[in-house]
Amino acid sequence: MDDISHELGISKKTLYQHVKDKNELIDLILDMEFEEKNTCFDHVERTYLNAIDELYQVQKIVNIILKEHSPSSVYDLKKYYPEAYNKMHKFRRDKLMDHIMENLSKGKAEGLYRQDINEELIAKLQVQRIENAFENDLLSIQEMTSPKLFHEIFIYHIRGISSEKGLKELEIVLEKLKSDN
Repeated sequence: MDDISHELGISKKTLYQHVKDKNELIDLILDMEFEEKNTCFDHVERTYLNAIDELYQVQKIVNIILKEHSPSSVYDLKKYYPEAYNKMHKFRRDKLMDHIMENLSKGKAEGLYRQDINEELIAKLQVQRIENAFENDLLSIQEMTSPKLFHEIFIYHIRGISSEKGLKELEIVLEKLKSDN
């Protein structure tokens, strides 16, 4: 709290007028982060893209988030503030599940995804894959946060759930990507 009050240019007494302790401050910071991330993802969902384009836009946001990701801060949060870490983990998992489920339903309704996929199981697999990317020793931090990795995961995921129509749409997205680079 000394460092924070110093960085803000206020006294600790003034800081404690706004928050009762470090735990409350951590909770407020996490709430702000949750709201910011939600706003980004909700904006993508409101742009009326098809399910594949929407998923690609989400991937671009995730790449930006990963560039800002600090494994040491997550480690510190887990070690020193386990309740806050658990809150963050639950929030992230729940939101991820919700967004993936909505995307899968949308893609099926648009005929881009196979009608026979089990949405809940696919969503759980996708969440598990994302969570495991952060807690492994196989990939380096550079590989883990690389846009190339998430590009490959995107293609892998879409190819696995797409109908013929969806595969054609994926090829259009991939061609756009080639022309953007």
